[in-house]
Parts: sequence; C-alpha cells; structure tokens
Amino acid sequence: MLTKTTSVGIDVARDRSDVYIRSTGEELPFPNSRQGIEMLVKVVKSHNPSLVVMESTAGYEQTAAYAMKDADIPVSIVNAARVREYIHAKGIKAKTDRIDAKMLAEFGAVMLPRITILPDPAERELRRLVRRRAQVVRMKTQEQNHLHRASEKIRPYVEETLAALKQQLAQIEVEIAQALQTNPRWKERSELLCSVPGIATVTAATIIALLPEIGQINHRQIAALVGVAPFNRDSGASENKRHIEGGRKDVRRALYMATVVAIRHNPVIRSFHHRLIAAGKAKKVAITACIRKLVVIINAMMREGEHWQPVVRKAE
Repeated sequence: MLTKTTSVGIDVARDRSDVYIRSTGEELPFPNSRQGIEMLVKVVKSHNPSLVVMESTAGYEQTAAYAMKDADIPVSIVNAARVREYIHAKGIKAKTDRIDAKMLAEFGAVMLPRITILPDPAERELRRLVRRRAQVVRMKTQEQNHLHRASEKIRPYVEETLAALKQQLAQIEVEIAQALQTNPRWKERSELLCSVPGIATVTAATIIALLPEIGQINHRQIAALVGVAPFNRDSGASENKRHIEGGRKDVRRALYMATVVAIRHNPVIRSFHHRLIAAGKAKKVAITACIRKLVVIINAMMREGEHWQPVVRKAE
C-alpha cells in the first residue's frame, strides 16, 4: 500500500484548477483568476508539499506553476501522456478533473518526476520573444508559399503581410540580441554557445530560454529532453529500428537548422556526418545523430564553462 506523502496534484483547465492534497485527501477547486491562484498557492504552501505535479496543458499551467516557483514550492510539469499511461495501467477508465488531480498526486509519489526548472521573470520574457519569433517565422513561410500561388489581385495583400512579418521578425531579433547582451549570465552562456560553428545568436537564445537544463544534467537526459534520444522497440528475437520521440520541438527545430550549418562548417560534426553516410545511414538518421552529438557537446561545454575546441573530443 502506498504511503501518504505530501505530494499535491493540480489538474489545470482554462477556467479552473482542481487540487488534490494526498496527505489529507482534500479535493479543492480554485478559479484561474489572480485571486484564485493566490489562494491556491496559500493553501498548497500550508501543507509544505514535497512536490506539486501538473500536466503540460497548452500553457494553461504556467501561471500557477510560476506562482508556485515564486512561493518556493517544488513543481514538476509532466507529459500528459505519461500520466495517462499510468492511469490506464491502474485500470481506471473514468476521466474527470478531480480524478486527474488525484492521479497526478499519486503519480508524483510513485514515479518521483524531476522538479521542473522554471524561469524567472526575465527568462519568461526571453521565452516569449523566442517563441514569438518562431511563430513569425512559420507565418512568414506560409505567406511565402501563398505568394507563389497568389493571383495578381491577391499578390499585393500577401506582399504587404510579408513585409510586416519581416519587419516584426527583425525587431524581435534585435530585442533578443539586446536581452542577451544586457544580462551578464546570458551573455556568458551565449558567447559559449556561439563559439560552436553552426550556432548563432537566435539558436543560442532558444537554448538559453527553452532548455535551461543545459549543462546541469547528463548527456542521456539532455538528448531525451531535446527529443533526439533513440529508444529501442525490441521484443524477443525481434530487433526493430530505434526511434526518437517527444522532446521540445522548438529547441529541436533550432538545433536542426544549426546542425545543417554545422555539417558544412563544423569540422567535428562534418567528420561525424561523413562517417555515418559512408556507413550507409539514411540522411535523416545521420542528421538526427548529428543533432544528438551537437547537443551532447554543448551540454559538456556549458557544464565545464569551456568554449568550443575545434578537435574531436569526448563530450561526457
């Protein structure tokens, strides 16, 4: 029988958060208003929880999670699929917000997920800039595709939108560069990252903002966070191809572009890529392996505080 730990589960929806406090069995709803979040934090903190567990739910969880961080309450934001698999394994078919909150608390007590490193206010603003830039880039690509198919009547409208997006993109990139330069810690980390051939300011900002664990965990964990760690799918005598899954898509996209450049200009990554291709690896497999190698190298660099060394080196 599981012991009653001080883990707390919070199921966050758009308008309301359901809380389950495992040590007492209390089930409490709170509105997702400023006053409601303040009361939620006050109640949770009064129980001195060892861990508060929340699902990643399209950003709805962030306000409560940041409020927990500001109150020095340890929070773990977990993948919803992991929790759903846990619930299925227990044979629970019903799904309500109250049940989900209870299962999140139990998941925290049993699985002991890692505490999530949450950003401070300045880091949150950098995240917003980085994510907005990614949104603008995607919209710009869409409009460029529209331009190729646009009629003469529609073309001016598309061109006008493209011009506005390009202007906004340039402004965001200026603000990102300024943010990195004015924050001493970010400046140091950015300079370390940008010393790697293939990584420029925007990629460095993406890593700093969206992968704060870089340099603080081992090479397997960082590869899994990015989503470039291969997983086996073997059973009995059957050996299947390994696949990657999950991870932080925005970080992986940024590192994909950096790796494409690194394959041309970074001697270590270029040599590694050539060996993989010569061994008969498919191009996509080779690029994924190169992303993983690049991630492992910069993880070691950030941990040791070392700039890029243009020699083949062990990253861990």
